Amino acid sequence: MKKSINERDYLHKLLDSLTKIEQEAHKRGRNAIKHYIDSHTCIPLWVVTEFMTFGDLNYFYLNCKDELRQKIARDFTLKYRKTNDLSQSNAITPEVIEHINHVTNMFRNAVAHNEITYSKVINRGPNLSSVRNILGQYDLRLNSQPGVFELILSLRLVLDQAEYVEIANAIKQLLRDGKEQFNPDTMSNILNSMHFPEEYEFWL
Repeated sequence: MKKSINERDYLHKLLDSLTKIEQEAHKRGRNAIKHYIDSHTCIPLWVVTEFMTFGDLNYFYLNCKDELRQKIARDFTLKYRKTNDLSQSNAITPEVIEHINHVTNMFRNAVAHNEITYSKVINRGPNLSSVRNILGQYDLRLNSQPGVFELILSLRLVLDQAEYVEIANAIKQLLRDGKEQFNPDTMSNILNSMHFPEEYEFWL
């Protein structure tokens, strides 16, 4: 099957990133990649990923065969159900993982470039209604342009429950402190900029 323009673009970016990883490995003296190049016939994936950026991992995932993407999605579904003690839930699909990767990468890049992040929105963000449905939060309205609130909900599907609870509790406490530091109008504007609904503690 002929690859689409986007698929070819993803492939070129992946090849560029892998080339840079190999070049970087040679600059660092002795390291795992150089060891496997010199001593073995292949480089394990877990070794390569140690040298990848989050963007590189996204390109790698987008270039995986459908069967592997499906398996990864099934693994995340099972992990989500197990860590949240659920017997059933809507399945996490490859498209959902792709969407979560995209949103997370955009915010990660914003932080890395010292952007103001709390009010950041992704103008061409993915449709996150599937994330809401997997969480069983059918009555929750999500913005079509993901912000911080949509990012946090998305991470709930791929983090261990303990990790997610720690993050959610830290954010709730931070916002409680904010209510004591800012007047109500200012605090309301901050929450709106982050896409947080009034009852955000319930949804988180």
